[in-house]
Amino acid sequence: MPLLVPIWTTVTVLLVCGLGACVYYIVRLERQVLESSGSLSECASDAGSSNQTSGSLSELASDAGSSNQTSVEPNWNLLAVQDGRIRDDVWKWIQGSKVTIVLETKTANSFLRLSNDTQKVYLAFTKSNSVTADPLRFSACTCILGKDSFKKRFYFEVQLLSSEWSVGVTYSNAKTTITPLSDVVWSIGMKKNKFYTFLTVSKLLNKPVPKLLGVHVNYQRGTVAFYNIETQEFITVISVGRTFRRSVVPFFFGVSYESDLSLFLLRNS
Repeated sequence: MPLLVPIWTTVTVLLVCGLGACVYYIVRLERQVLESSGSLSECASDAGSSNQTSGSLSELASDAGSSNQTSVEPNWNLLAVQDGRIRDDVWKWIQGSKVTIVLETKTANSFLRLSNDTQKVYLAFTKSNSVTADPLRFSACTCILGKDSFKKRFYFEVQLLSSEWSVGVTYSNAKTTITPLSDVVWSIGMKKNKFYTFLTVSKLLNKPVPKLLGVHVNYQRGTVAFYNIETQEFITVISVGRTFRRSVVPFFFGVSYESDLSLFLLRNS
């Protein structure tokens, strides 16, 4: 009997260390960076931009000490990934930081409409007569922000309903003239039937376009990682190369050519 105690202790330690190692590797996955280049034209770009680069699986490099924004592919040999999918215990860790997203109606472009429960966003052909002038309201593009800002690790989910969209995060005090290509917006999305990482220098994503998107923000490490919820697969990660300087909020941009003009449906439940 005395021998059972150390045996069970050893098994417990191994299980805990296994999950700890996976969390460590998923953090590493979201930090790996490399340099490459690409371009994309968008509706507008706000003044003043930092060097932004994108990357692929072929050449990985560390982002330590870098201030450049980057987009990277994962190292599929990491223990956190099995058969192309994020391991269930690591996926649970990511989703464990899920927050409820409330949209800030004061930021909504005047061509946007919200459902009664404010969970769904639509596009309208005409400006709303009930919309009042507000310094927080987007004017250049059909964007809307989340109401709550964060200075911690967090995760949120959204169902994508439109043909052109961009989802990610931005600073809570960002100007209302920002677009998906602004240097203070970190997002991915669809543009003219192509899947992009949206940076001031953007990059095509050679991945299936998700219908359900998960966004995981590691505030301290300055990374925004994107996941396909249905397949439980990693899409890409954007790094600012340092801790975010201010609190961040969810960012949504959309254009619809469908008959019902639906853009987004938040998945808070």
